[in-house]
Amino acid sequence: MNYYYLVATLPELSFDTPPEMSVEDFLILCEEHLSARDYKVMTELLESTPDTTGGSGFAKAWREKETQLRNAIVKIRASKQQKDAAPFLKETHTVETAASKAADEAFLKKSPLDRELALDHFRWQQIEELAGLDPFNTKAVLAYGLKFKLATRWGDMGREQGEKKAEELLNKKPGNEPDENKKTHTEQS
Repeated sequence: MNYYYLVATLPELSFDTPPEMSVEDFLILCEEHLSARDYKVMTELLESTPDTTGGSGFAKAWREKETQLRNAIVKIRASKQQKDAAPFLKETHTVETAASKAADEAFLKKSPLDRELALDHFRWQQIEELAGLDPFNTKAVLAYGLKFKLATRWGDMGREQGEKKAEELLNKKPGNEPDENKKTHTEQS
């Protein structure tokens, strides 16, 4: 199916700037113009829950690429901790070296923010490949949705905010979270 009017009304996306509309406005526009099936796939992609059993071929292809990238990340992290990655790997149906190469290059970055940025740039490239050549077909519209999600994420997170969040996550130690059920000795008295 082709979505000429919808595509013509969508703003151009850039990885470096937030989209000109909110996610809610984007979904309203999609609901008005997409078939019920395509709208369902779009919402699942935006929520990171694509149905890979009965969903679209695009959603299945995206999940495969994302799984390959996540598996490559798991292997790197397990190697650094001298652990077996096998229990954490998800099944994939194809063998592709691009995800491993992208993960290796990303983990050469000094900061977690730069690493995440490199991984999302790779995701952006993968999405563009999945979109195909026809900018008005369903695959291209679904790809636009994924790119919209990435652009929104990075547009909402300035470098300063990202570094702050990354620093918080790095400094967080397991077991140091406050337990709401525990009371201090003075609170119990």
